[in-house]
Amino acid sequence: MEVILGTIVGVFGIKGEVKVKSNTDFGIIRFKKGNVLKLYSPFTKNEENKKVISHKESKGMDIVLFDGLTDPDVAKKYIGYQILMEKVEDELIEGYYHYADIWKCD
Repeated sequence: MEVILGTIVGVFGIKGEVKVKSNTDFGIIRFKKGNVLKLYSPFTKNEENKKVISHKESKGMDIVLFDGLTDPDVAKKYIGYQILMEKVEDELIEGYYHYADIWKCD
């Protein structure tokens, strides 16, 4: 099962970095340099695996540079894509939950 780490909502700067509206409290871990994450379009069903080149935070957003997205014009094509990773059951700190586990709970 995969979890949605966030959604690409825009482009940041001139290097091709993307702004991510994050669903995770652990962006510094999830978007760590070298991690390979899936970029998935819920509209076209296109999916691609991309390696994280760099990560930083700015104004409440995660700013991520992926391998192959080093141009703003190319990065713009990924606006709306979700960023996914495989769910690892035993990785969470006690008291924390995956969004997918509690979404729509009453």
